[in-house]
Amino acid sequence: MKQTLLKILGVGALILWSSTGCYSLAPESSDPAIPLGEIQADRHLLHAVQTSVPTFLTRVLNARPRKVIGVGEWQVLHQDEAFVYYGYPVLQHLFSDAREVRVLYKVSRYQLERLFPNFENWRSQPKAQAAKVMARAFALQPMSFDYFWFRFDPESPDRFYFETNVHFDGLTLPCRYGVELALPGLKTVGIEQLPIRQLKSDVCPTGVLN
Repeated sequence: MKQTLLKILGVGALILWSSTGCYSLAPESSDPAIPLGEIQADRHLLHAVQTSVPTFLTRVLNARPRKVIGVGEWQVLHQDEAFVYYGYPVLQHLFSDAREVRVLYKVSRYQLERLFPNFENWRSQPKAQAAKVMARAFALQPMSFDYFWFRFDPESPDRFYFETNVHFDGLTLPCRYGVELALPGLKTVGIEQLPIRQLKSDVCPTGVLN
């Protein structure tokens, strides 16, 4: 009876802690996990699952910071001349700082650099890079942002999209825009106002292509 009660309490504590976003625990899997310290071993690099450039960029650019740094978000874990390796680190178990990945992925460095030569700057500061695009489009009007979402269409690999909510000085409500850029030069080729709660505002400024 005592052991059963402790198990129930333990599961309850786990659910409560996970709901706060304080950690990310490895999901159940039949495949052996890879400790982060062993990522560079040849046996793991050779068997990494290769993905497309759009898949890699969509995952990495949309990574959201967690309260526990280094877990629960897509990260670049290793690079060599041929590939960029990445994964989704999680904690090995509840009361551990050790991290692991269930699956190690890779993307062709040649294809990545050919399609998106500036990917390192965007990977390290995706919101700041997108904010620069918006500043050029809206003639450096004072603005702030509270949302970004990055997307690559596998059917149009030479196009890069992001959505953002923009708060302009003097406007009470934010304006949402969808922005399309042409790769590899990242030239802005489309800016569209998007609805927020199914509504568009007539007071939102119009961006200028550049």
